[in-house]
Amino acid sequence: MPLSIRINELLKYFNQSAEVFGEKIGTSGGTIRQLIKGTQDNPGYKILKSIIDNFPEISIVWLITGKGEMLATNEELNQVNEPANIYGNNCELCKEKDKQIKLLEKRIEDKEEILSIYRKRDNQGKNCG
Repeated sequence: MPLSIRINELLKYFNQSAEVFGEKIGTSGGTIRQLIKGTQDNPGYKILKSIIDNFPEISIVWLITGKGEMLATNEELNQVNEPANIYGNNCELCKEKDKQIKLLEKRIEDKEEILSIYRKRDNQGKNCG
């Protein structure tokens, strides 16, 4: 079953428009419509992860491959929740990891800002000559 049909099945199952579904997973309704039409066939990790995060009852295997049932089995749900079951929601290692990720994301943003400044300067230099 193509991804376009699976995305459409999700909208029907949750009785949501492309706009509402897109907003819930952090993307636009236009992107969801493109996925349904098949004009965009690769939603990327961020969108797939957001679907699973916001709709945990959806089978990851079904979403990615189209195999099996749309709704996750109890076994699949337990596997997804395993880290939380083992470490609890207050895992210190997890908190430290999240802190490090935020710091790295900030560093990336800073580097991108610096690159943007250099690009602007480079473009201004090209326009002067």
